Amino acid sequence: MMKASQSQQVWIGAYDTVTEGDFRWVGSKEKLNFTDWSAGEPNSQTDDENCVEMSVILNYQWNDDTCTVKKQFICEGSPGENVIG
Repeated sequence: MMKASQSQQVWIGAYDTVTEGDFRWVGSKEKLNFTDWSAGEPNSQTDDENCVEMSVILNYQWNDDTCTVKKQFICEGSPGENVIG
């Protein structure tokens, strides 16, 4: 079960697990061409913050966090594509 505070943060599908600071999209592996980091982010505060979340607390800006934290997520799709789940 997720805590209420966790539902206010969602994974957006970007990571830097291969090279620190080189954030890429999970699906395409392409380098990010747009970012919306919160002030002071990304900071890899705990040395294992390699995934990107969007946080209500940070006014919907981005933060790096530990990838193993359970959160809801946003998926990319094509127009007309059926969404399951």
